[in-house]
Amino acid sequence: MSMIKETIYESPDIPEVNDYQLPPEPAVEDIERIHIDVEQAKKRFAGRFITADGVDFTGNDKKKLKGYNTGAYIIEFVGKEYPEAETVEQRFNRLQMEIAELEQDIQNGEEKSEPKMNLTKEHIQILAKQLEKVKFKETAGSHKDVKTVKEGTNAKTAGSHKDVKTVKEGTNASFKPFNNIAADSVVITDFEARLNKLEQSLGVIDLSNPILTSGSVAAAIDDLKTRVDSLNEAKLKSVEERLNNVVALQNQSQSDEFTRKVNELYEKVVQIQNSNDLLESVVLRLRTLAKLHEQAAEFSAKLNELFEMKNQSKEDLQNNKQILHEFQENLQQIVRDLKKDLYSVKTQQS
Repeated sequence: MSMIKETIYESPDIPEVNDYQLPPEPAVEDIERIHIDVEQAKKRFAGRFITADGVDFTGNDKKKLKGYNTGAYIIEFVGKEYPEAETVEQRFNRLQMEIAELEQDIQNGEEKSEPKMNLTKEHIQILAKQLEKVKFKETAGSHKDVKTVKEGTNAKTAGSHKDVKTVKEGTNASFKPFNNIAADSVVITDFEARLNKLEQSLGVIDLSNPILTSGSVAAAIDDLKTRVDSLNEAKLKSVEERLNNVVALQNQSQSDEFTRKVNELYEKVVQIQNSNDLLESVVLRLRTLAKLHEQAAEFSAKLNELFEMKNQSKEDLQNNKQILHEFQENLQQIVRDLKKDLYSVKTQQS
């Protein structure tokens, strides 16, 4: 009998290794220790793998130039910190963007470090006015030739400017707006077209300005001119006469309508009075007819009961006749049997 024993390999006596100690982690509030359940993770991410498709390992991670990104393209990426020279128009656009961002930061209260002076909306308005002056000077003070503005420069601002306008611009650098009506309209139209184009590029619309949202500035100016002309004393009299005529016509139409309704009501009242005389007799006839209808219903019910009793009597009579006929037949049979018995008795006695 052989005994098979397991081969046991024993290691030399080595002191036990202490438990592996994790390196101490810094106590940071932003880092949170979480527990991951492996089984749940396998069930949730079963059949999913991490791939490197679409990852660029070439190292072409150059620093992108800073600009005003609208999500589709970059409007500009020039400035002091970039090698490209910044034009006057680009500087104007950059300052306008920065002022808009500064105004938004002040409104949202995102300024962490308080400046030396308290910034308010008035300072932002002052900067915006300075930019408008620069834009006016650029539009009206730097050209000596004749400028032609044609219809259709902008879909929003060309509604009230249908003809071609030709305006001579002076050479004075200090342009004062709203001196010449034609020049002012050209400047405002050009400024509004540029502003709308910039808003469309940025995807931002100034909803806080009811003039720009409801229509163009040129249309608003035309509306104001119309209102000012309507305040002229020479025109006020004609306007007042027209208003009085309109009010008189309205009152006349209302009175005619009221009279027509009163006449219709009177005709209906007359018809009701004529029919009221016959109302009592009609009601009496209706009551009599209702009683007659009730009596007819009762008579019909009793007549139905009589028909049922008649049918029941017929059935009972028929049954009695049948029983009587059967009784007669049985009686005749009994009489025959008795006669036979008597005849047999007589024959036996004789």
